[in-house]
Amino acid sequence: MRPEEDIEIEFTKLRPGENLYEELTQDIEVVAPTLHPKIARLVCPAPRQQRSGLRRPAQVRLRGE
Repeated sequence: MRPEEDIEIEFTKLRPGENLYEELTQDIEVVAPTLHPKIARLVCPAPRQQRSGLRRPAQVRLRGE
């Protein structure tokens, strides 16, 4: 296979409904920097149900149930 010779590539405009740019975060999430200048991390708060669900097994073990 030869790049750009075996398969013809045709560049077209955006179709209705297509995005050139897409937002992948929500308002409650924060993009935070890392030590690498080209890498960022997404910080998002845990939902209340998940936080309480994480505590529950530890509480059950402590009570001996």
